[in-house]
Amino acid sequence: MDKLKILKDQLSSYNVLFVEDDEETLKNLTKFFTILFNKVYIAKNGKEGLDLYMENRSNIDIIFTDINMPVLSGYEMIKEIKNINPLQYIVVISAHQDLELYNRCLNLGLNGLVVKPIFSEKLFEILTSAVNTITYIHQTIQKGKYLEKDLEQYHNDYGIDALTLVPNKLKLDYFLSKDIKYSVILVNIDHFDSINCKYGYKTGDQIIKRFAELLLEIKIEYGCELFRLISDEFILLFDEKNPDELENIAKKVVQEIESYDFNTDVESFNLSCSIGISSGIGQEILRNANIALKETRFIGKEKFSIFMNNSALEEQRQNNLKWLKKIKKLIKEDAITPYYQAIVDNTNEQITIYECLARIHEINRVIKPHYFIENAKLFKLLPNITKVIVAKAFKLFNTNKHMLSINLTIDDLEDESICKYIIHKQKKYEIDPSRVILEFPESISIIKDEDTIKNFKSLQENGFKIALDDFGTNHANIKNLYKLHVDFIKIDGIYIQEVLSNENTEHIIQSIIKLAHSLGAKVIAEAVSSREIQDRLKELGIEYSQGFLFGKPKENIEYNY
Repeated sequence: MDKLKILKDQLSSYNVLFVEDDEETLKNLTKFFTILFNKVYIAKNGKEGLDLYMENRSNIDIIFTDINMPVLSGYEMIKEIKNINPLQYIVVISAHQDLELYNRCLNLGLNGLVVKPIFSEKLFEILTSAVNTITYIHQTIQKGKYLEKDLEQYHNDYGIDALTLVPNKLKLDYFLSKDIKYSVILVNIDHFDSINCKYGYKTGDQIIKRFAELLLEIKIEYGCELFRLISDEFILLFDEKNPDELENIAKKVVQEIESYDFNTDVESFNLSCSIGISSGIGQEILRNANIALKETRFIGKEKFSIFMNNSALEEQRQNNLKWLKKIKKLIKEDAITPYYQAIVDNTNEQITIYECLARIHEINRVIKPHYFIENAKLFKLLPNITKVIVAKAFKLFNTNKHMLSINLTIDDLEDESICKYIIHKQKKYEIDPSRVILEFPESISIIKDEDTIKNFKSLQENGFKIALDDFGTNHANIKNLYKLHVDFIKIDGIYIQEVLSNENTEHIIQSIIKLAHSLGAKVIAEAVSSREIQDRLKELGIEYSQGFLFGKPKENIEYNY
């Protein structure tokens, strides 16, 4: 009796889940467990046991279960629970003599076995061992940050996500290392970053936990594996399925998530998700699922997409990679070349300014910017191209007196090193900065970032002229334009080409001219292609013109003096 009292004192704060289909064993052991434990949860088959565990897993310290049971076997239940929480203490109580099945349970991380008929000494031995192990786990979790990090490292080392207790990327990599065809559904929470930013990471973590619990129900229903990749991304891994099956499961996932209330300490959230689906072997299956996920968001019609080799995004990805390699190679080979297009003063139609445009020289052809500039932006290579153009153009214009116009992007302006580089090269080649026009998109007027504004003012204070390029095609804050003190406004060619054929377009041009002059800026017309257009522009009071009427972009410039 002393031994029982000691054990009762040790277990009185712990809860047990008892899963048993034999009525007599259930009745006798429930009485015994009720004496020892704080609370006893009772289930009569593996399915009931798993459901009870899902509902109360944070409260369940130890599980006793039979192996042979209807609906869902003890082995299958143990497998599911160990996937959810590898640290869960589980003991099998069974008369089953199948050694192979017992070994399979041991491989899942089983903590003990009690063979029927049950002898008190063996049960006491198992319970004493359980007390020591469970107490150690609880103390480890509660001892503060250092031990919490240790526990997190333990989870991560053994392929378990520390927050949700579902398998992580390490465990997924193990599955994908096998030469087996799988299908995956990649699930990503829409706008999760906004929740973290507005409500904090504690609320975000609560949502992630509940999201994982919801996906665990999907996992159990479809008999698949669940993994947490990173942050708000989860993977459901299946034996290879056909696209129709995967589509139906994806619809089920979307429906379950959108109908679920994600309750947190601050409020309840209704979430949506985006899904990417793929099938195949190895790590490529994740890459393809991610491409499909991006396609889901890009197209926006459905909440999921299935990866196809001929998908638009895959073709785009392949093209982007091709240009990445090419641009890096061409920069290294010094194949980025400035071309110059004349801008004439409309009082005498003499060339006074040259706009500098980037080109790529390849064998037997010259590549124009619209083929490579966007990819250069995508891979953060645009600053490299900008530097090449600035250095070569400044070197050339050191030997003449024309004005030079260079295109810069908002990305360039955000990069302080680019601004310093421009000033450095201007001083190196002893070019009067008032000869240099820096062209920016009109969206510069809506920038609020203080560092970017500081870089802009630094260029102005160093004496460079400022132009707004392609005016009328983007977004501009008219009020802020007055604060920018720009020197030129360039009217986009889409308006210039219609100045003779569309009265409304001419009215727009007149409005832009009036705005520019009120700002103290002069106007440059782009894409002037005919004498008739040029004559009308001069009548409207436009100071400068640029276009094929005066010459195409070329490597060399003409000297008018």
